[in-house]
Parts: sequence; structure tokens; C-alpha cells
Amino acid sequence: MHTRDEVLSFWRTGGQWREVARPRLLFGRMFEDEALELAEVPRHARVFAIASAGCTALALARRGHEVLAVDVNPEQVAYVRRRLAGGPLEAGQVDLNLRRLREFSRWAGLSPSAWDEFLNARRCDEQLDLWRTKFLRGPRHWFLRAALSKVCLRLFYPACFVACLPERCAEVFLGRIERTLARIPNRSNPWMQRLWGAPEMPAASTPMTGRVSLACADAAEFLEAQPRGSFQAFTLSNVLDGAGPDYAARLWAAIRNAAAPGAVAILRSLGQPQDELARIRAARERSALWGGVYVRALS
Repeated sequence: MHTRDEVLSFWRTGGQWREVARPRLLFGRMFEDEALELAEVPRHARVFAIASAGCTALALARRGHEVLAVDVNPEQVAYVRRRLAGGPLEAGQVDLNLRRLREFSRWAGLSPSAWDEFLNARRCDEQLDLWRTKFLRGPRHWFLRAALSKVCLRLFYPACFVACLPERCAEVFLGRIERTLARIPNRSNPWMQRLWGAPEMPAASTPMTGRVSLACADAAEFLEAQPRGSFQAFTLSNVLDGAGPDYAARLWAAIRNAAAPGAVAILRSLGQPQDELARIRAARERSALWGGVYVRALS
């Protein structure tokens, strides 16, 4: 199967390995730190967004932007529509897998109380000490390394997607987690809670002064059909991880066609950064996952 076809089928069905009549919800929460979008997107912009769980689209709409959120999985689109109508957060397949990982870790000696202490830490020095002494010792360390290894990840994700991850990815991901622990207290970092499948912390309700429209489509195909100059910004999550160079070239051509003068595109990747600025942006995010975060100005 072609690389893009395999990845597209996986996202479209919600992480199922064959085409099905009823796709699953894959993401109930997003792992992109929308603070970057809120800082980089021009004022009162029309924004193309990957819908996913809707977190970034909703944050931009609350700031006054007009957002067109697109996802290839119809269940993700339906879920964002429920959120727009005031519905609660729901657990997608990824959220459930992360929750199971935390639950299974008790067999390696990580008790629920150890997780509670760690995830509720209010100081960086405190949580770093907990991380190094309780999580990175003995069988607990080996459990985390195994769970984040390519061998384990291939059980849940397409091989072409896993192939884009860094070599020795368990060590790399553990290092990214530690760099975030050194900067941001877990208690005030919802992205660290999400990473370990913990319940969402209550957030202040902000009025929505913009709006969100939804479409179920492939990103490149959708953008190819848009008039020139349709969008002032694009937030793309990590849609190019595992997608292959042909699809990447097609997507960027569609983005350039749909971009208004001065538009900006934001792309994340789980792979290693291609330049130092991408590494620095990834390190600044409250999410601990990303290797590279790219902001591209579009002429």
C-alpha cells in the first residue's frame, strides 16, 4: 500500500486497520500548544485548521478568528461539532491508550499515588526529582522505554508513521518530557496531564467572538478546491509525519495557492528538528512531544 494511502486510511477510520462503516474518535484532546497559533496568526484572520479534537480551532475562534476546521475522519468532525454545541470532552482511542499505559505502569511499580504526586507537582525541581527517582529507576524506567519504543508503537500506528520517528525514540521522547518538566509545573500544564491520560483540568470559559466552520475532507484535496487568497493562516498539526514527499509537495502547493498575501503556516513534527529554530520552538511548547515546530511565511 502507498505510504499516504496507509496513513490516510488510519486517520480516516480513527486508528482502525481496515475501512469500516463507523470510524472511531481518535483524539478527544489535542497535543498542540495553541499559544503559538495565538501569537503567530494575524489579527482577525481566516484560518485553515486541522480539526482533530477542536482545541486549536476553538482557541482561535475565541480570539476572534474565523476558522475552517477540516479532518479526514468524520467522527472527529462530529465530535468538534458536539463541542461547539457545548458538549463535554470525550475520550478518543489515543486518550484511552494513554490512560491504559498509566494504569499498566503499576505492574512496574508506579502506583496511582505516585502518579498523583507527580502530576500535581507545583514546582519544577520537585517534579524533576520525582521523575528521576520514581520513574527513571529500575523496572519503571524499562517499562517507559518499552512503551515508547518503535516496537511497541508499531502495534498502534502504521509502520510508515513510526518510521518517521527518531531513532532511539524512547530516549528522545523521555528527553523531551524532561525538558518540559524543567520549565513548567505539572499542576499548571494541561498538556502534561493529557500525555499521561489524566482527567482534564477545569479551564476558564472564554466567550467565542469568532466562529468555526467544519468540513470532512483530506487537507490537500480541500485546499486545492479553494479560491486563491482564501486564508491568512494555516495550522496543520503534524499531518506530514509519515505522509511521504509526494503528498508533502502536493499539500504545500495547495497551501500556496490558497494563501493570502502575508499568510503564515504552522506545522509540527514528532521527528527530529530540521533546524535550530524549529528545535527552540518545540522546546518552548507546553506539550512535551514535538521535535520540530515550523512557522513558514507564505508570499
